[in-house]
Amino acid sequence: LRLFALFLVFLWEVVKANFQVARLLFVSNDKIRPAIFVYPLKVHTETQILLLSSMITLTPGTLSLDVDRDSQ
Repeated sequence: LRLFALFLVFLWEVVKANFQVARLLFVSNDKIRPAIFVYPLKVHTETQILLLSSMITLTPGTLSLDVDRDSQ
């Protein structure tokens, strides 16, 4: 049940992100400012890290670069 809820939330967020990216590209005159930032993970297992990084990469306008194993 929790996995299904996660899927629904993720699906909704991907749909919202698609519209936001399209609006930025086609409607808005704002300049897009790419950035790289570090976010401390609250997950610990390899499977959780893989799932989170995949979900981040599937979201339009985002990319996962690396996981620092020393900070876990």
